[in-house]
This record gives sequence, structure tokens and C-alpha cells, in this order.
Amino acid sequence: MFGRRLWGVPVAALLLAGCGEDGPVAPRQPAGGAEQLLSCQVDVRAGALSCGGQEAGLGGGALGVILGGQGVYVHLTSNNVGYDEATEVFSAEVAIRNLVNQVIGTTDGSTPAVGGIRIFFVNDPVTTGGTGDVTVRNADGTGDFTATGQPYFEYEQALGPGRTSLSRKWEWNVPSTVTEFSFLVGVSVEVADQAGLQPAGFDFIAQTIDTDSLHTCALDYSGQAWCWGSGGSGRLGNGATTQQSTPVAVEQGSLRFVSIDTGKDHTCALTDTGDMYCWGRGYEGRLGNGSREDVPVPTPTPVLGGHKFSSMYIGQNHTCALTPDGEAWCWGLGGHGRLGIGRIDTISVPEPVATNERFSTLSAGTFHTCGITLEGKGYCWGTNANGKLGVGHTTSGYYTSPEEIVGVDEFASLVAGSDHTCGVTPDGKVYCWGNGANGRLGNGSTTTTGTPTQVSISNAIAFLNGAPESCAAGAETGSCFPRHSLAERIILAARRIGPDNLS
Repeated sequence: MFGRRLWGVPVAALLLAGCGEDGPVAPRQPAGGAEQLLSCQVDVRAGALSCGGQEAGLGGGALGVILGGQGVYVHLTSNNVGYDEATEVFSAEVAIRNLVNQVIGTTDGSTPAVGGIRIFFVNDPVTTGGTGDVTVRNADGTGDFTATGQPYFEYEQALGPGRTSLSRKWEWNVPSTVTEFSFLVGVSVEVADQAGLQPAGFDFIAQTIDTDSLHTCALDYSGQAWCWGSGGSGRLGNGATTQQSTPVAVEQGSLRFVSIDTGKDHTCALTDTGDMYCWGRGYEGRLGNGSREDVPVPTPTPVLGGHKFSSMYIGQNHTCALTPDGEAWCWGLGGHGRLGIGRIDTISVPEPVATNERFSTLSAGTFHTCGITLEGKGYCWGTNANGKLGVGHTTSGYYTSPEEIVGVDEFASLVAGSDHTCGVTPDGKVYCWGNGANGRLGNGSTTTTGTPTQVSISNAIAFLNGAPESCAAGAETGSCFPRHSLAERIILAARRIGPDNLS
């Protein structure tokens, strides 16, 4: 067994005034030049650092962040970003999170390698506002990346799947006459040889597997989709409609998928450029391909409209997706108002949800849809039968545009089911509402309610983010995961990756 270093991995990072995050990244060869890296800009006085992808087809900003590549996934977080006028130093405390289902920063799978994870500054910082020269102040060393003698910060840790490194403070010498500067960054990572670590068979990227009642799909490291189970309606995407008891490759040609989602009768996937493809049963326009015919579509077909999406959410008879800036679009069966487009029409191409709100995540149920805004507010739309929308009453009827959930100020995640809905708050409390039959609301009764009620937990377990005090120092255990800032939740929700879909 031997290790290898993956060079030229672009750091897809978004650092915003004290908190930061990024999307998937992939090993690249440095010969490709700066277009494979991220361009970062700093607003010194505002204490803000933002990075965007330069790769053709990705664009900058949020799209470049969320869809910054394929293959090796890392995630940057930052805290305490700001400028010290007395010392003329701009700084940020940066940590690396591993989103790959193998250990990184090591050549044998366990022992930290010298230079295991290095974040390179590909060019000297360039002053873009004001006058004066900016330099990296406290780099760990210099090395060869796209050229010789480039400074880097080094993280000598073997990071297991989902683990976060200790923070390192990055500093720049910034004269008081400089108001803005920019630079290019990239990452090289030591990894153990895949052939020596992984068992024979399929090896899927962590958190890129999804299943419904009749089939399952997943992605491998190259962005190839594989599906298995019932092939009826063409839901496996392999050009056939027969049952498959082992994974078969989706017929996607040169497309590279970065996420995949399955419904009962159809499947959708996002490419590395934000384009969305669906396949399976075309009933009532759920594939978004302009057709409402109830015929099998056994291979990926593009969702029409030319939109760039960052995440997608499949219901039983409808589909929704979010753009990188959080705008919600839905299509498919419009009955009960589940599309949220302001009417109950069935449509076969995406239309925007009738709201000015921007969302970090959605959940498409059977007859209703819910979402969390960028500020953490919960909204639902569709049928309110049995109070499943959480709007404070159980009166039947439907809402064709988003209505705010009552009684809970902020959500970290929401799941819309068939006849009830549940959500988790940032401090780990669980609330459910809707049809209480069979005790499904978890509140100690079988009463139906249109108001969120807290799930009764005798031992005070905190779900999702763990206990704040035990995670404050960055420790992670089986029951404790790091708390995430609002901006981090946006990216994690958009990518649908991270431990247990922390979003």
C-alpha cells in the first residue's frame, strides 16, 4: 500500500465576515494554470473574505463555491476574521473539514503525513483598493505548486471522513492605506492509495447516496451515477426498464454529477456546472423536460429553462430546486398547491415559487413542500389537511404560496412527509406537527395539531448539532458534531453533504 499527493485541488471556499464554507473540490493538474484555482477578494475594513471559482462553466460567487469540482471533497471554515489597525495585520482562523469517505492527510490511512494537507497561495496578494503591498505574514513554508517558492499553510493531521482539523490562524501584513486585496489559492492533499484501502466493489462518495421505496442511486468518485432496484418507468437511468439487483451505470455520457436524489418513480441529478437532469416516469411534468406524458424516460434528460441549480428536492409527483442565491423553483403535479407558484396548475418546466424569500434548503413531501429561509425561518405550502403546514390550525384547504410556520423562531432542518412535518432547531430540539395518528408526532399523544409541538425526549438528547458546550472547542464524537453558522448551513444544505445532512 502506498500513498499519493493530489495536486492542484481548488479550494472552493466562501468566507464571510467571520464564518466560511466551501463546496466540493477535485484533484487537478497544476499545468492547467490559474483557471483551475479560486480567486479570493478581501475587504479589509469590513473584515470580509470571499472566494469564487474561475473554471469555465462554473462562474464565480455561490455557484463556484457550491459546485467547485468533483472527486476529493473538502470544506473550509473560518472564524475571527478581521483587521487589527494597531499592528496592520489582517487575519482569519481557518480549519479544514474532510467530506471524503476515506482518510486524508495521510499515506497509510492513519498516520499524519508530513505536509499532509497544504493550502497554497498561488500568487502574491494583489492590492485592488488603496495603495501599498500586501504579504502573507505567517506562512508555514514555501513550496512548488503551480510555480516555485509559493507560500502555504500546512495541516499535519490525518482527517477521517467528516472530521475537522484544528484551526490555523492565517495572517497578512496589510498597510493602513490598503482597503482591498486579492489572491489565488489551491490545495494539495496526501491520500492513501485507493486500491490498498478500499474493498473490491463500488466505492461511493460519502453522503451522495439516496433511496426511495423502489430503487437506490449513488455517485462514485468520478461523478458517475449508479442505480439499482426496480427499473420500471426507467427510474434507473440505464436505458432499460428491467429490475437490477446490483448497481448499473446511468447512461450520462460525459456528464459529471455532484449530487443525486430519488423519488418513487423518478430520479434527478445535478452536474458540476449546475445543470439538472431527470429520468424515470414523466407523469404530470415531474421531469421538467416540457412533457406531461406518462411514459418512461430511461436516460437523463435536461430540465428545461437554462437554470443553474445548487440543490434539488424530489416529491412523489413534483420536483423542486434551489438556485445558488436561494431562489426556489418547482414543477410537476400542481394539485393542492404543492408547487407554491401561486396557483394549482400542473407544469412541465420550472417556475419560481411565489415569494421574495430566499431558502437554504427545501423538503418536497407528497402533498406539500417546506423550506428554511436564509435567516432560518420555516415556511410550508400545499395542502393543510391535518395541519401539516404548521400554520396554527388544522382547517383543510391549500396554500399556493409559502406560509410561515408558527411557534418556532428558527429551524436548522425540515422534513415534509405525507401527512405530517418535523423540524430541528439549531440547538437540537425536535418539533413535529400534522396528523398525530399512531403517535407519529412523538409528543406523547395521538392528537392532530397544526402547531409545532416539541418531541418528548426523556434523556434530553440534542439532535443534529450536538451540545454547544461540548463542541465549542472543535471536539467531535459520535454524539457531538460542530455547530454551524447560518452561512455554513446554507452551503451544507445546498450540497446536501456533511454528517447526517447537517444543514
